[in-house]
Amino acid sequence: MPVPMRAALWFTIAGVTLKAVATITTPIFTRLMSTEQFGLVSVYNSWLQVLAVATTLRLSAAVFNKGMSKFPQGREAFTVTMQTITTVLVLLLGVLYLAFNTWANSVTGLSTLITVALLAELLMTPAVTFWAQRERYDFNYRSVVTVTLVVSVGAAILGVAAVLAAEDKATARILAGSVVQVAVGAVLYARNLKRAGTPFVPEYARFAIGFNAPLIPHYLSMYALDQLDRIMIARLIGLSAAGVYSVGYTVGLAIRVATDSLSSALIPWQYRRLEEGHLSTVERRLTQVLVFYSMLVLVFVSMAPEFVAILGGREYAGAAHVVPPVAVATFFIFVYTVLGNVEIYYDSNSMMVYGSVVAASANIALNLLFIPQFGYVAAGYTTLVCYAGLALAHLVYARQVVAAHSGGGRVISVRTFLGLSAALLGLSAALMAAYPYPLIRLGTIMVLGAALYVKRDAIRGLLAREVQ
Repeated sequence: MPVPMRAALWFTIAGVTLKAVATITTPIFTRLMSTEQFGLVSVYNSWLQVLAVATTLRLSAAVFNKGMSKFPQGREAFTVTMQTITTVLVLLLGVLYLAFNTWANSVTGLSTLITVALLAELLMTPAVTFWAQRERYDFNYRSVVTVTLVVSVGAAILGVAAVLAAEDKATARILAGSVVQVAVGAVLYARNLKRAGTPFVPEYARFAIGFNAPLIPHYLSMYALDQLDRIMIARLIGLSAAGVYSVGYTVGLAIRVATDSLSSALIPWQYRRLEEGHLSTVERRLTQVLVFYSMLVLVFVSMAPEFVAILGGREYAGAAHVVPPVAVATFFIFVYTVLGNVEIYYDSNSMMVYGSVVAASANIALNLLFIPQFGYVAAGYTTLVCYAGLALAHLVYARQVVAAHSGGGRVISVRTFLGLSAALLGLSAALMAAYPYPLIRLGTIMVLGAALYVKRDAIRGLLAREVQ
């Protein structure tokens, strides 16, 4: 197996393992903690993700790969420069918190102790991300997989021990995870500095900030679209409802580990093929991946009641109806992500900014309208609608961008997108109607499994070699 494909496979395995560890421990936490306590942990994680955009400027995303390509002789210095920028931003946020901590606590619903843990994570975890992105660029998958396993397993073990020993279980769970993240982050923070030999290169900082600054509204909007539903549910209904919704969202979003891993692994491959002008190769590969991914989504939808029962138990049974819209939404997330990579390659970022801002704004408005009327399940469907619209907008825009820069061609056909979207929505609705009939859903999974078995050689070929 070529090194790029081997690295892609192992990065996917590492991502799946990370999600698997979180999934395995979720039933423990849901049974040791009340729905309100579990909701508080979910709200903490949501704030962590949203504030991470402001303090990291998402410098580990597309601009990092651009920097690796633009400054091949200064990759270590580029990495540590990104790290230094985030450090300064987190320290500024810390100063603001000291000045307005009472107001900030009332807005977030988090205590001072929990907020300090949040700031510590924001300070150190970017070092892990930048280091991992640097290793990924050269396909050094062994070290990344090892650190991923250490962090995920360590946080899980310490988290369970802390919850068992503490009375304030929500705070114990949050602090345990923070300790592991900060400890590993501190080690890699120092390692990045040592490898670079300098903490900051102004040229790299100007390039990165200049490239990413126009994209900040996009990144903030995407995290708002992904995280604010739990925060809004907690505000509009209560922490208990946020906890139940979080279990369903976790099950539905579990498949996104494949989205993120595949997208990260495909970026170098996409860029090389676009450089060579092999658009037909990109389209064939992405079509194969989308079909395979659609089948995985249907498996998650069909097994939603069982997954929720395992993860949460009776208190969380209603979360099963959150899984289908969220799982199908990950299909649209993958579509707009791979299309966004193409747009970034051609330096055409406007849709990433405007599309995501509109989608996030629409999601907030729809949540405010429908959550009070239909409860927390409505948030899953508003998320689906907004992601579907965003994917469609990117499909139209990317088609125009590719045509303008290559004289023709495409990366995903409209027919493929609409056909798979309609099939996913229709089959998901049918599977939801079959939730009271487990034998029907089991039969569906057997059919999907048989299809994968029949196409096993094609799948093996997809993993083993690049499409020529």
